[in-house]
Amino acid sequence: MSAKKNRRAADPGGSVNMSSDIQPTVYDQLIALRNRQRTLQAESPFVIRGADVPWETNPQGIIKWYLHPAMERSCHKALIFSVQKIPPESHSGKQHCQGGVVQYVVQGKGRTVMNEISHPWEAGDVVQLPLLPEGVTFQHFNEDRSKEAVLTACMPNLSEPLGIDRGAGLFQLEAAPEFKAAFRSELPDLKTLQAKLSSDSGKAIPVKIDSPRSTYDHNYARTQEIQQRSRTAKIVVRRDERREEMTRQGRLRYYLNRTVLHDTVLKDWNVFTHELRTRSGKHRHQGGLAIYVVEGKGYTIVEGQRQDWESGDLILLPIQPGGVEHQHFNLNGETPSRWMAYIYKPFHDEVAHGMEQREEAPEFKGSDC
Repeated sequence: MSAKKNRRAADPGGSVNMSSDIQPTVYDQLIALRNRQRTLQAESPFVIRGADVPWETNPQGIIKWYLHPAMERSCHKALIFSVQKIPPESHSGKQHCQGGVVQYVVQGKGRTVMNEISHPWEAGDVVQLPLLPEGVTFQHFNEDRSKEAVLTACMPNLSEPLGIDRGAGLFQLEAAPEFKAAFRSELPDLKTLQAKLSSDSGKAIPVKIDSPRSTYDHNYARTQEIQQRSRTAKIVVRRDERREEMTRQGRLRYYLNRTVLHDTVLKDWNVFTHELRTRSGKHRHQGGLAIYVVEGKGYTIVEGQRQDWESGDLILLPIQPGGVEHQHFNLNGETPSRWMAYIYKPFHDEVAHGMEQREEAPEFKGSDC
């Protein structure tokens, strides 16, 4: 190729000369993708209205999707987020997949059968699907005779780098009763798969390293520790097991926390509820998280702009240079609003997440903390 065709005229913003006689480079494609992502972020709302998100009935049940790999119009795509409702005395479909999912019980009581073990839950609890080499098989059951069960589900959006199967496969084994279309199991003989996995793992006894001698040994031992935690730690986190804390940001109840709480099967999440009575503290940090409004109404000031929300909405904070300054306000009178925040910490690590407290919540000033 001639020297002329190799030349690029870049402006300070990083755009390039895309004249018809010049073939774009892979770098040009990267800049074009960046520009498209910036445009989508600028045009996408920070609050996804629950009233605008349609319910769909699919083999897994009655679900509405707020964030999904196939959806474009959201200010970030770091997470996959949905809400499922299960009619009284009904159940979800049965699915085999990789875990890594955090579910919050908004209302109702029931149980989740996971790998043939039953895990009871009720409103205010958190249910986790663990990460296991063989994946998990799970199904939710609503045991209330008169009320729907409602559960949120949140997971990191790893569909592009790791694939939908994520090393364990995604198979629909049974359809929910509400799904009226003809259905045939994608994996009619699950026991055959489980037997193969058991056989493969049983061909050799894994070495146990009690005294690591090398970096490899330490990595090996750490992997074994993580898998042991995934198999034996807490699946359901009861609301009453976690204390409410009066913090600089407000009244928080942590269910999962990577830094402090190490008794759960999932280790890389910060998941907490916030009871908002008047206003929260004001702080700045990086976005990429999701906040589901469980009850109440209010607004959030995001970089000086007011974003109103109400029960059933999903609040998003964008990922942008310098992070996002924000503060939450309750408009529910004397009744507190309450929401649940989902933060996948490995993604925060990759955007150099930090925190700056600008103002403290009013209740914190009179507390003993």
